Amino acid sequence: MRHRPVSLQRRAQQVAAAAALVVLGVYAVVCGIVDVLAHERALHNVDVRLEASLLQLRSSFRALGPSGTNLVPVADGDRDVDDAPVLSWWVPNDARVAVALTSSTPPLPRADWGVRALGTRQINGEALRIEGASLPGGAVIVASSTKGDQRVLDALLLAEGVVAPFLLVGVYLAALAVGRFAAGPVERAHQRQLAFAADASHELRTPLSVIEAEVGLALSNQRDAAAYRAALERVAAEGHRLRGIVEDLLFLARFDAEPQDGEREAVALAAIAAEGVDRFGAIAAKKRQQLSFCAEGFDHDHDEGPLVEVEGLWLERLTSVLLDNACRYSPPGGVIEVRVATDGHRGLLAVEDSGPGIPEALREEIFERFRRGDAAPSAFGQASGAGLGLAIADAIVNSSGGEFKVGDAALGGASMQVRWPLARAAGR
Repeated sequence: MRHRPVSLQRRAQQVAAAAALVVLGVYAVVCGIVDVLAHERALHNVDVRLEASLLQLRSSFRALGPSGTNLVPVADGDRDVDDAPVLSWWVPNDARVAVALTSSTPPLPRADWGVRALGTRQINGEALRIEGASLPGGAVIVASSTKGDQRVLDALLLAEGVVAPFLLVGVYLAALAVGRFAAGPVERAHQRQLAFAADASHELRTPLSVIEAEVGLALSNQRDAAAYRAALERVAAEGHRLRGIVEDLLFLARFDAEPQDGEREAVALAAIAAEGVDRFGAIAAKKRQQLSFCAEGFDHDHDEGPLVEVEGLWLERLTSVLLDNACRYSPPGGVIEVRVATDGHRGLLAVEDSGPGIPEALREEIFERFRRGDAAPSAFGQASGAGLGLAIADAIVNSSGGEFKVGDAALGGASMQVRWPLARAAGR
Protein backbone atom coordinates (compact mmCIF):
# COMPACT_ATOMS: atom_id res chain seq x y z
CA MET A 1 0.00 0.00 0.00
CA ARG A 2 3.06 2.25 -0.21
CA HIS A 3 3.20 2.41 -4.01
CA ARG A 4 0.24 4.74 -4.30
CA PRO A 5 1.83 7.83 -2.65
CA VAL A 6 4.89 7.40 -4.89
CA SER A 7 2.61 7.32 -7.92
CA LEU A 8 0.78 10.44 -6.81
CA GLN A 9 4.05 12.20 -6.09
CA ARG A 10 5.37 11.26 -9.50
CA ARG A 11 2.16 12.49 -11.05
CA ALA A 12 2.51 15.78 -9.19
CA GLN A 13 6.07 16.09 -10.49
CA GLN A 14 4.92 15.46 -14.04
CA VAL A 15 2.17 18.06 -13.76
CA ALA A 16 4.62 20.54 -12.22
CA ALA A 17 7.12 19.93 -15.02
CA ALA A 18 4.40 20.37 -17.65
CA ALA A 19 3.24 23.61 -16.01
CA ALA A 20 6.82 24.89 -15.87
CA LEU A 21 7.34 24.08 -19.56
CA VAL A 22 4.10 25.80 -20.50
CA VAL A 23 5.07 28.91 -18.54
CA LEU A 24 8.55 28.79 -20.06
CA GLY A 25 7.00 28.58 -23.53
CA VAL A 26 4.76 31.55 -22.82
CA TYR A 27 7.74 33.42 -21.37
CA ALA A 28 9.78 32.68 -24.51
CA VAL A 29 6.98 33.92 -26.77
CA VAL A 30 6.55 37.11 -24.72
CA CYS A 31 10.32 37.69 -24.68
CA GLY A 32 10.45 37.10 -28.43
CA ILE A 33 7.72 39.66 -29.02
CA VAL A 34 9.45 42.15 -26.70
CA ASP A 35 12.79 41.59 -28.47
CA VAL A 36 11.26 42.09 -31.89
CA LEU A 37 9.48 45.25 -30.79
CA ALA A 38 12.68 46.56 -29.15
CA HIS A 39 14.68 45.83 -32.31
CA GLU A 40 12.11 47.44 -34.55
CA ARG A 41 11.94 50.45 -32.25
CA ALA A 42 15.71 50.85 -32.31
CA LEU A 43 15.80 50.62 -36.12
CA HIS A 44 12.96 53.11 -36.34
CA ASN A 45 14.89 55.62 -34.23
CA VAL A 46 17.95 55.23 -36.46
CA ASP A 47 15.84 55.59 -39.62
CA VAL A 48 14.21 58.75 -38.30
CA ARG A 49 17.64 60.27 -37.68
CA LEU A 50 18.78 59.30 -41.16
CA GLU A 51 15.71 60.90 -42.71
CA ALA A 52 16.39 64.09 -40.74
CA SER A 53 20.01 64.08 -41.90
CA LEU A 54 19.01 63.72 -45.56
CA LEU A 55 16.55 66.56 -45.17
CA GLN A 56 19.28 68.76 -43.71
CA LEU A 57 21.67 67.95 -46.56
CA ARG A 58 19.02 68.70 -49.16
CA SER A 59 18.37 72.05 -47.52
CA SER A 60 22.12 72.79 -47.58
CA PHE A 61 22.27 71.87 -51.27
CA ARG A 62 19.48 74.28 -52.18
CA ALA A 63 21.11 77.07 -50.17
CA LEU A 64 24.78 76.66 -51.27
CA GLY A 65 24.71 74.94 -54.61
CA PRO A 66 25.73 71.52 -55.95
CA SER A 67 29.28 71.44 -54.65
CA GLY A 68 30.12 68.72 -52.20
CA THR A 69 32.57 71.02 -50.43
CA ASN A 70 29.80 73.54 -49.87
CA LEU A 71 27.40 71.05 -48.28
CA VAL A 72 26.90 71.64 -44.60
CA PRO A 73 27.86 68.52 -42.54
CA VAL A 74 25.08 66.88 -40.67
CA ALA A 75 24.48 68.50 -37.30
CA ASP A 76 23.65 65.49 -35.16
CA GLY A 77 23.39 67.36 -31.91
CA ASP A 78 19.86 66.10 -31.14
CA ARG A 79 20.98 62.48 -30.81
CA ASP A 80 21.12 60.72 -27.46
CA VAL A 81 24.45 60.02 -25.83
CA ASP A 82 24.14 56.32 -26.66
CA ASP A 83 23.19 56.94 -30.31
CA ALA A 84 25.84 56.33 -32.95
CA PRO A 85 26.81 59.43 -35.04
CA VAL A 86 25.36 59.91 -38.52
CA LEU A 87 27.96 59.45 -41.26
CA SER A 88 27.49 61.33 -44.53
CA TRP A 89 29.07 61.32 -47.99
CA TRP A 90 28.76 63.39 -51.17
CA VAL A 91 29.07 61.30 -54.31
CA PRO A 92 29.46 63.49 -57.46
CA ASN A 93 28.27 61.96 -60.71
CA ASP A 94 31.74 62.13 -62.31
CA ALA A 95 33.83 61.47 -59.20
CA ARG A 96 35.99 58.45 -58.52
CA VAL A 97 35.68 58.68 -54.75
CA ALA A 98 32.91 59.50 -52.32
CA VAL A 99 33.64 62.70 -50.38
CA ALA A 100 33.26 62.35 -46.61
CA LEU A 101 31.45 65.33 -45.17
CA THR A 102 32.89 64.82 -41.68
CA SER A 103 36.35 63.88 -40.54
CA SER A 104 35.13 60.85 -38.64
CA THR A 105 33.38 59.35 -41.64
CA PRO A 106 35.20 56.32 -43.12
CA PRO A 107 35.59 55.79 -46.89
CA LEU A 108 32.42 54.60 -48.60
CA PRO A 109 32.90 51.46 -50.72
CA ARG A 110 32.12 52.01 -54.41
CA ALA A 111 29.49 49.26 -54.26
CA ASP A 112 27.43 51.47 -51.96
CA TRP A 113 27.59 54.67 -54.02
CA GLY A 114 24.32 53.85 -55.71
CA VAL A 115 22.38 53.25 -52.49
CA ARG A 116 19.13 55.16 -52.42
CA ALA A 117 16.59 53.01 -50.54
CA LEU A 118 16.80 52.57 -46.79
CA GLY A 119 18.49 49.35 -45.74
CA THR A 120 21.30 47.67 -43.83
CA ARG A 121 24.78 47.21 -45.31
CA GLN A 122 28.14 45.91 -44.10
CA ILE A 123 30.69 48.74 -44.40
CA ASN A 124 34.22 48.06 -43.21
CA GLY A 125 32.93 45.04 -41.29
CA GLU A 126 30.25 46.98 -39.42
CA ALA A 127 26.49 46.81 -39.93
CA LEU A 128 25.15 50.24 -40.87
CA ARG A 129 21.69 51.52 -41.64
CA ILE A 130 22.18 53.44 -44.86
CA GLU A 131 20.06 55.63 -47.12
CA GLY A 132 20.77 57.91 -50.04
CA ALA A 133 19.13 60.65 -52.08
CA SER A 134 19.90 61.95 -55.58
CA LEU A 135 20.70 65.62 -56.00
CA PRO A 136 21.62 67.62 -59.12
CA GLY A 137 25.24 66.72 -59.85
CA GLY A 138 25.48 63.74 -57.54
CA ALA A 139 23.99 62.10 -54.47
CA VAL A 140 24.27 62.28 -50.73
CA ILE A 141 24.42 59.15 -48.64
CA VAL A 142 23.96 58.93 -44.89
CA ALA A 143 24.49 56.00 -42.56
CA SER A 144 24.54 55.18 -38.87
CA SER A 145 25.81 52.19 -36.95
CA THR A 146 23.38 49.81 -35.22
CA LYS A 147 26.08 48.50 -32.89
CA GLY A 148 24.77 50.41 -29.88
CA ASP A 149 21.24 49.20 -30.44
CA GLN A 150 22.57 45.67 -30.83
CA ARG A 151 24.36 45.97 -27.48
CA VAL A 152 21.07 47.02 -25.86
CA LEU A 153 19.33 44.06 -27.50
CA ASP A 154 22.10 41.70 -26.38
CA ALA A 155 21.77 42.99 -22.81
CA LEU A 156 18.01 42.42 -22.99
CA LEU A 157 18.53 38.87 -24.26
CA LEU A 158 21.05 38.22 -21.49
CA ALA A 159 18.64 39.46 -18.83
CA GLU A 160 15.87 37.29 -20.25
CA GLY A 161 18.20 34.31 -20.29
CA VAL A 162 19.21 34.86 -16.67
CA VAL A 163 15.58 35.17 -15.56
CA ALA A 164 14.43 32.07 -17.49
CA PRO A 165 15.98 29.35 -15.25
CA PHE A 166 14.86 31.07 -12.06
CA LEU A 167 11.35 31.39 -13.51
CA LEU A 168 11.39 27.74 -14.58
CA VAL A 169 12.52 26.49 -11.17
CA GLY A 170 10.12 28.81 -9.32
CA VAL A 171 7.10 27.75 -11.37
CA TYR A 172 8.06 24.09 -11.03
CA LEU A 173 8.39 24.29 -7.26
CA ALA A 174 5.18 26.30 -6.90
CA ALA A 175 3.25 23.89 -9.14
CA LEU A 176 4.75 20.92 -7.28
CA ALA A 177 3.69 22.38 -3.93
CA VAL A 178 0.18 23.03 -5.23
CA GLY A 179 0.04 19.55 -6.74
CA ARG A 180 1.09 17.88 -3.51
CA PHE A 181 -1.36 19.99 -1.54
CA ALA A 182 -4.18 19.11 -3.95
CA ALA A 183 -3.18 15.43 -4.02
CA GLY A 184 -3.21 15.19 -0.22
CA PRO A 185 -7.00 14.92 0.16
CA VAL A 186 -7.14 12.59 -2.84
CA GLU A 187 -4.52 10.34 -1.30
CA ARG A 188 -6.22 10.36 2.09
CA ALA A 189 -9.55 9.56 0.44
CA HIS A 190 -7.90 6.77 -1.50
CA GLN A 191 -6.35 5.35 1.65
CA ARG A 192 -9.72 5.51 3.39
CA GLN A 193 -11.28 3.79 0.41
CA LEU A 194 -8.67 1.02 0.52
CA ALA A 195 -9.13 0.60 4.26
CA PHE A 196 -12.91 0.62 3.85
CA ALA A 197 -12.74 -2.00 1.10
CA ALA A 198 -10.41 -4.17 3.17
CA ASP A 199 -12.59 -3.91 6.27
CA ALA A 200 -15.77 -4.46 4.27
CA SER A 201 -14.35 -7.57 2.61
CA HIS A 202 -13.30 -8.89 6.01
CA GLU A 203 -16.69 -8.23 7.57
CA LEU A 204 -18.51 -9.81 4.63
CA ARG A 205 -16.13 -12.77 4.48
CA THR A 206 -16.71 -13.77 8.10
CA PRO A 207 -20.46 -14.55 7.94
CA LEU A 208 -20.04 -16.11 4.51
CA SER A 209 -17.33 -18.40 5.87
CA VAL A 210 -19.56 -19.39 8.79
CA ILE A 211 -22.49 -20.08 6.47
CA GLU A 212 -20.29 -22.12 4.14
CA ALA A 213 -18.87 -24.12 7.04
CA GLU A 214 -22.27 -24.82 8.59
CA VAL A 215 -23.74 -25.93 5.27
CA GLY A 216 -20.69 -28.10 4.57
CA LEU A 217 -20.93 -29.85 7.92
CA ALA A 218 -24.66 -30.36 7.57
CA LEU A 219 -24.24 -31.99 4.18
CA SER A 220 -21.22 -34.11 5.09
CA ASN A 221 -22.74 -36.00 8.01
CA GLN A 222 -26.12 -37.44 8.81
CA ARG A 223 -27.71 -35.57 11.74
CA ASP A 224 -30.97 -35.61 13.57
CA ALA A 225 -33.61 -32.93 13.09
CA ALA A 226 -32.47 -30.92 16.12
CA ALA A 227 -28.89 -30.69 14.76
CA TYR A 228 -30.13 -29.61 11.35
CA ARG A 229 -32.36 -27.04 12.99
CA ALA A 230 -29.48 -25.66 15.05
CA ALA A 231 -27.32 -25.42 11.91
CA LEU A 232 -30.08 -23.61 10.05
CA GLU A 233 -30.53 -21.22 12.95
CA ARG A 234 -26.81 -20.39 12.88
CA VAL A 235 -26.97 -19.92 9.12
CA ALA A 236 -30.03 -17.67 9.52
CA ALA A 237 -28.24 -15.62 12.20
CA GLU A 238 -25.19 -15.14 10.00
CA GLY A 239 -27.42 -14.31 7.04
CA HIS A 240 -29.19 -11.71 9.14
CA ARG A 241 -25.84 -10.25 10.17
CA LEU A 242 -24.65 -10.29 6.56
CA ARG A 243 -27.79 -8.51 5.42
CA GLY A 244 -27.32 -5.85 8.09
CA ILE A 245 -23.75 -5.20 6.97
CA VAL A 246 -24.80 -4.94 3.32
CA GLU A 247 -27.64 -2.56 4.16
CA ASP A 248 -25.31 -0.38 6.20
CA LEU A 249 -22.76 -0.32 3.39
CA LEU A 250 -25.42 0.63 0.86
CA PHE A 251 -26.73 3.33 3.18
CA LEU A 252 -23.24 4.85 3.50
CA ALA A 253 -22.63 4.48 -0.23
CA ARG A 254 -25.74 6.55 -0.97
CA PHE A 255 -24.49 9.27 1.37
CA ASP A 256 -21.06 9.25 -0.26
CA ALA A 257 -22.53 9.48 -3.75
CA GLU A 258 -25.51 11.78 -3.20
CA PRO A 259 -25.72 13.02 0.39
CA GLN A 260 -28.50 15.44 -0.56
CA ASP A 261 -30.95 12.66 -1.44
CA GLY A 262 -32.93 13.04 1.76
CA GLU A 263 -35.88 15.37 1.51
CA ARG A 264 -35.81 18.00 4.20
CA GLU A 265 -39.05 18.29 6.11
CA ALA A 266 -40.03 19.75 9.46
CA VAL A 267 -40.37 16.82 11.86
CA ALA A 268 -41.07 16.74 15.57
CA LEU A 269 -37.83 15.67 17.21
CA ALA A 270 -39.56 14.56 20.39
CA ALA A 271 -41.99 12.26 18.54
CA ILE A 272 -39.18 10.40 16.75
CA ALA A 273 -37.15 10.10 19.95
CA ALA A 274 -40.14 8.81 21.94
CA GLU A 275 -40.86 6.17 19.29
CA GLY A 276 -37.24 5.04 19.47
CA VAL A 277 -37.49 4.67 23.26
CA ASP A 278 -40.62 2.54 22.82
CA ARG A 279 -38.87 0.28 20.28
CA PHE A 280 -35.85 -0.30 22.50
CA GLY A 281 -37.88 -0.75 25.67
CA ALA A 282 -37.88 -4.54 25.38
CA ILE A 283 -34.13 -4.64 24.71
CA ALA A 284 -33.43 -2.54 27.79
CA ALA A 285 -35.82 -4.65 29.88
CA LYS A 286 -33.85 -7.83 29.09
CA LYS A 287 -30.83 -6.25 30.77
CA ARG A 288 -32.92 -4.69 33.52
CA GLN A 289 -31.88 -1.26 32.28
CA GLN A 290 -33.91 1.86 33.03
CA LEU A 291 -34.68 3.51 29.68
CA SER A 292 -36.57 6.81 29.88
CA PHE A 293 -37.58 9.76 27.72
CA CYS A 294 -37.42 13.35 28.93
CA ALA A 295 -39.05 16.34 27.22
CA GLU A 296 -37.17 19.26 28.67
CA GLY A 297 -38.93 22.64 28.67
CA PHE A 298 -42.23 21.52 27.15
CA ASP A 299 -45.15 19.18 27.81
CA HIS A 300 -44.82 16.33 25.35
CA ASP A 301 -48.46 15.31 25.76
CA HIS A 302 -49.71 18.70 24.54
CA ASP A 303 -46.73 20.22 22.73
CA GLU A 304 -44.86 18.64 19.82
CA GLY A 305 -41.66 20.34 20.92
CA PRO A 306 -38.82 21.53 18.65
CA LEU A 307 -39.15 20.95 14.93
CA VAL A 308 -36.06 20.31 12.83
CA GLU A 309 -35.65 19.94 9.07
CA VAL A 310 -34.40 16.37 8.83
CA GLU A 311 -35.71 13.55 6.68
CA GLY A 312 -37.84 11.36 8.96
CA LEU A 313 -36.23 8.03 8.08
CA TRP A 314 -32.79 9.48 8.69
CA LEU A 315 -33.80 10.71 12.12
CA GLU A 316 -35.25 7.30 13.01
CA ARG A 317 -32.04 5.60 11.91
CA LEU A 318 -29.92 8.03 13.93
CA THR A 319 -32.02 7.50 17.06
CA SER A 320 -31.79 3.73 16.65
CA VAL A 321 -28.00 3.83 16.37
CA LEU A 322 -27.60 5.95 19.50
CA LEU A 323 -30.05 3.84 21.54
CA ASP A 324 -28.49 0.58 20.33
CA ASN A 325 -25.04 1.68 21.48
CA ALA A 326 -26.38 2.96 24.81
CA CYS A 327 -28.22 -0.29 25.54
CA ARG A 328 -25.32 -2.41 24.35
CA TYR A 329 -22.67 -0.80 26.54
CA SER A 330 -24.65 0.14 29.62
CA PRO A 331 -24.25 -2.56 32.25
CA PRO A 332 -27.19 -4.67 33.49
CA GLY A 333 -29.30 -2.49 35.74
CA GLY A 334 -27.85 0.64 34.15
CA VAL A 335 -29.66 3.85 33.28
CA ILE A 336 -30.27 5.32 29.80
CA GLU A 337 -31.95 8.67 29.28
CA VAL A 338 -33.13 10.19 26.01
CA ARG A 339 -33.66 13.92 26.22
CA VAL A 340 -35.16 16.41 23.73
CA ALA A 341 -35.01 20.16 24.31
CA THR A 342 -34.78 23.53 22.61
CA ASP A 343 -31.27 24.94 22.91
CA GLY A 344 -31.45 28.55 21.77
CA HIS A 345 -32.27 28.44 18.06
CA ARG A 346 -31.52 24.74 17.79
CA GLY A 347 -33.24 21.51 18.61
CA LEU A 348 -31.34 19.10 20.86
CA LEU A 349 -31.40 15.31 20.94
CA ALA A 350 -29.30 13.77 23.71
CA VAL A 351 -28.77 10.10 24.58
CA GLU A 352 -26.92 9.59 27.86
CA ASP A 353 -26.10 6.40 29.73
CA SER A 354 -24.37 5.05 32.81
CA GLY A 355 -21.94 2.88 30.86
CA PRO A 356 -18.14 3.09 30.69
CA GLY A 357 -18.17 6.26 28.61
CA ILE A 358 -15.83 7.17 25.75
CA PRO A 359 -12.23 8.26 26.44
CA GLU A 360 -11.64 11.80 25.27
CA ALA A 361 -8.65 10.78 23.16
CA LEU A 362 -10.85 8.37 21.18
CA ARG A 363 -13.88 10.56 20.58
CA GLU A 364 -12.80 11.54 17.08
CA GLU A 365 -12.21 7.92 16.08
CA ILE A 366 -15.58 6.50 16.98
CA PHE A 367 -17.15 7.87 13.79
CA GLU A 368 -14.69 6.05 11.54
CA ARG A 369 -16.14 3.20 9.54
CA PHE A 370 -15.53 -0.27 11.00
CA ARG A 371 -14.08 1.36 14.13
CA ARG A 372 -15.23 -0.64 17.10
CA GLY A 373 -14.05 -1.96 20.40
CA ASP A 374 -14.41 -5.32 22.06
CA ALA A 375 -17.04 -6.46 24.48
CA ALA A 376 -15.18 -5.22 27.54
CA PRO A 377 -16.93 -2.60 29.65
CA SER A 378 -14.34 0.01 28.71
CA ALA A 379 -14.82 -0.48 25.00
CA PHE A 380 -16.87 1.63 22.68
CA GLY A 381 -18.51 1.18 19.28
CA GLN A 382 -20.46 -1.89 18.29
CA ALA A 383 -18.76 -4.94 19.75
CA SER A 384 -20.97 -7.45 17.98
CA GLY A 385 -21.73 -5.34 14.94
CA ALA A 386 -19.67 -4.24 11.97
CA GLY A 387 -18.66 -0.88 13.41
CA LEU A 388 -20.79 1.10 10.96
CA GLY A 389 -23.48 2.45 13.30
CA LEU A 390 -21.78 5.66 14.42
CA ALA A 391 -20.37 6.20 10.91
CA ILE A 392 -23.95 6.17 9.64
CA ALA A 393 -25.04 8.47 12.47
CA ASP A 394 -22.26 10.91 11.63
CA ALA A 395 -23.17 10.86 7.94
CA ILE A 396 -26.81 11.61 8.77
CA VAL A 397 -25.92 14.48 11.09
CA ASN A 398 -23.48 16.06 8.62
CA SER A 399 -25.87 15.71 5.69
CA SER A 400 -28.78 17.22 7.60
CA GLY A 401 -26.86 20.27 8.80
CA GLY A 402 -26.55 19.07 12.39
CA GLU A 403 -23.69 19.03 14.86
CA PHE A 404 -22.44 16.12 16.95
CA LYS A 405 -21.03 16.56 20.44
CA VAL A 406 -19.57 13.65 22.41
CA GLY A 407 -18.97 14.12 26.12
CA ASP A 408 -19.43 12.75 29.59
CA ALA A 409 -22.93 12.21 30.95
CA ALA A 410 -24.10 13.13 34.43
CA LEU A 411 -25.09 9.46 34.73
CA GLY A 412 -21.41 8.53 34.54
CA GLY A 413 -21.26 7.20 30.98
CA ALA A 414 -21.27 8.68 27.52
CA SER A 415 -23.29 11.68 26.36
CA MET A 416 -24.15 11.78 22.66
CA GLN A 417 -25.76 15.11 21.73
CA VAL A 418 -26.96 16.28 18.32
CA ARG A 419 -28.19 19.77 17.52
CA TRP A 420 -30.01 21.05 14.42
CA PRO A 421 -31.25 24.51 13.50
CA LEU A 422 -34.93 24.86 14.33
CA ALA A 423 -37.43 24.75 11.50
CA ARG A 424 -39.83 26.74 13.72
CA ALA A 425 -40.60 26.84 17.41
CA ALA A 426 -43.50 24.67 18.48
CA GLY A 427 -46.71 26.46 19.25
CA ARG A 428 -45.79 29.65 17.36
